[in-house]
Amino acid sequence: MQNRFLRQTAFLLSLVLLLCLCVIDAGAQSRRRRRSRHVRKTPVVRPVVTNPAIAAPGSEQETIGPDGERIISTADQTPSETQQTSDAAAPRNNKKAGDADMQRTINQLSNQVDRLNDKLTQMQQNDRTLIDMERLTRAEQRAENLRAQQLYTESKLADAQCKLEQIE
Repeated sequence: MQNRFLRQTAFLLSLVLLLCLCVIDAGAQSRRRRRSRHVRKTPVVRPVVTNPAIAAPGSEQETIGPDGERIISTADQTPSETQQTSDAAAPRNNKKAGDADMQRTINQLSNQVDRLNDKLTQMQQNDRTLIDMERLTRAEQRAENLRAQQLYTESKLADAQCKLEQIE
């Protein structure tokens, strides 16, 4: 009777020990989850278009002709600068066309920013997935180690029970 009582007590103690180890390890694996940050898409705000300040006379290379007309030299300018000076001399009838071009450029840039934000969000999701996979791999390794420890402990318990029976 005493042999049976000791055997049951040893078995219950080992069972409690194993459960405590599993509960402690399971508690270590659970962590608080952080709230995910959502990327909000803001409406496109149209910038205010302002005209540049007019340059003071004499800032460009100019000469006065024999009849009193002004001659502006564009020899030292690049083609883009030449285009800018000819646009400045053009009448303001093309203002609507310029506004439409500017609006089209703004829309293109806004679309590009949206695409880049989408790519960034996708990359962040991929990073989160990789981190989750790494965590899962580590958890599987810990579980395998615990299984090995459990088998080792059970074998030691069986050996201890055999010695106990021999002693009794």
